[in-house]
Amino acid sequence: MHLSRTAFVGLLLSLAAPAPLDSQAPASPPPAVSAPLADFEGLYDYRDGATLYMVARDQQLFAVIGESKYLLRPSDRDTFLNGSGDAIPFTRDGSGRVVAFTERGDKFARRSPSVPNEVRALFIPRPRGPDGAAPLYRYTPPPALADGLDVGRADAAGLSPALAERVVNGITDATFPEVRSILVYHRNRLVIEEYFYGYDRDRPHKMRSLTKSVAALLAGVAVDRGLLRADEPVLTRLGYPAYANPDPRKARITLVDILSNQSGLACDDHDGRSPGNESKLYETADWPKAFVDLPMLADPGTVGRYCSGGFFTTGRIIERAAGKPLAEFADEALLSPLGLRRQDWKWNFTLDRSQRDEFGQIYLRPRDMLKLGLLIQQRGVWRGRRVVSASWIEKAIAAQSRVDDSDYGLGIWHRWYAVKTKSGDRRVDTIMLSGNGGQKVYLVPSQDLIVVFTGGAFNIESPVNEIMARVLLPALVETTGVIAQTPPLNLTLKTNSPLEQRKKSQIERLATTYDLKKYTLTRDIVIEQGATPHSRPVLTLNGRFLDDDDRALSQYVHEQAHWVLGERHKGDMRNLFRDLSAAFPRLPTEPPQGSAGVQDSYFHLAVIMLEWQALEQLVGASRAKTVEEFKQGDHYTALYATVLEHRATVEGILRRYGIRW
Repeated sequence: MHLSRTAFVGLLLSLAAPAPLDSQAPASPPPAVSAPLADFEGLYDYRDGATLYMVARDQQLFAVIGESKYLLRPSDRDTFLNGSGDAIPFTRDGSGRVVAFTERGDKFARRSPSVPNEVRALFIPRPRGPDGAAPLYRYTPPPALADGLDVGRADAAGLSPALAERVVNGITDATFPEVRSILVYHRNRLVIEEYFYGYDRDRPHKMRSLTKSVAALLAGVAVDRGLLRADEPVLTRLGYPAYANPDPRKARITLVDILSNQSGLACDDHDGRSPGNESKLYETADWPKAFVDLPMLADPGTVGRYCSGGFFTTGRIIERAAGKPLAEFADEALLSPLGLRRQDWKWNFTLDRSQRDEFGQIYLRPRDMLKLGLLIQQRGVWRGRRVVSASWIEKAIAAQSRVDDSDYGLGIWHRWYAVKTKSGDRRVDTIMLSGNGGQKVYLVPSQDLIVVFTGGAFNIESPVNEIMARVLLPALVETTGVIAQTPPLNLTLKTNSPLEQRKKSQIERLATTYDLKKYTLTRDIVIEQGATPHSRPVLTLNGRFLDDDDRALSQYVHEQAHWVLGERHKGDMRNLFRDLSAAFPRLPTEPPQGSAGVQDSYFHLAVIMLEWQALEQLVGASRAKTVEEFKQGDHYTALYATVLEHRATVEGILRRYGIRW
């Protein structure tokens, strides 16, 4: 729902992690344009009855389509290159006036040489002063409105006025370009709300792929109401009599498979060659039909590939289940309960070629984006009213799949930042709703923080990650000192030897460096030099890995993972053993390749998978894999090798029984 098909846009990248296009950063200076760029300005016809503006700014020419700006590089006299490298020649009449441009053989007439002020405002964060300088911002608290959002003032004990001024002045002087709004909700109060580039709090903004998060919440409401089931095969609900590329696996694709980007269909927006790349689906007469007609590449629920096609297909499934258009269902089921009036947002969910430059996206106001974040933070409750079930929210924010080396839930990302502080790097985890151009809702549980951005950095690197990682989060961590929320651990030393004391100090340090709350099911821990680590009856660690924190963390979460199985999934153990043994019938079951017996070896596959997932959350994918590869040669060698080679299979079996941290 985020990539434009227009030739001006060219081949776009992931809206969740946009990267610069080569065409936007040429290796050598572009050739000079002999004609004044103002000659090309104005309103032009464009495809599918649309229009666009050509705007000259800072000795560059831009095409403005809707609210998005795309740079055109000069090539020759009256000719430019778009993002795809196509030549865009302009035509003049006998008097020398520009009257049209041509794109891929189609000519589009110039309607007017005028460019309205609201279009020009897209190029200036805020009006300049008489000296041409950006205005200096002084902190102003947000106004209290009758919209259900509590407001407050920035203060030195939390998010300070000086920090607010640093961020906002960085946007107005273009240190952080193309940020159209920023809202900061800290400790249950909206303390920053500022707008730029001609936008204000009443103007809905395009959400691009943040629409995926909205679709996932609507799916949750449909499940809560019994209109759909999360685990039911859903393609038959579309009503198509047949599919191209028939495959029995299509009959197994569930709602959760689609929302977690694991349909198994050949749909990958990050691969231009993929038959399901959204730029190809948008050219079809029926987007959901084009999606389900794709060939299968993997079993459902096993491989994550970023796929917009699944989300607009989910919207169609919801429409058919609810018996009404998606926008009408969204109004009644989600947006109206959050206090949004129908005029506050817009959503054209027509899924055919006529919407190829709108992608089926919703437009929301930034304050209403914040409400979505609060709804997730409050596990589906808004102002005391249940809107979405807590169980669905938990499912949506849990790691359901891996996409682009990141955890992905149901339409929602997990991102973490290595935040530099005076005491060293600190990991800060976020839950992220994301759309191309810098449309973001960040939830930062460890800081009691929600940050909302809208932006115009389409298909180029948005500065919002830099604002979060280099400005907001470091200042908050230094001020509040809040990161790790590990509960107090009851650490007992068996002999009180120097080695055991060093291990105790290491565990205490790790518990203040990392947030181990999620990975701590038992707080009673014995440290015994020379012991074999074990989980029962009391979790026991030995003195290994004193000089390697990553391996020490792996030992800690490994033994805690046994408690996940023993405390939460006793009733699943028989079926778990059956499924794992069926998947890996020749698994070694004796040391050193296996564990102590058949059942224990198979259960260790689940423990090792949980260990790996926890490490990825704590230290990142690359370091986590390094630890797992080390363990493959250290102990349980065949078990670690099996999980490393067949991760998708093991994860799929665990997911079948809801086994997770």
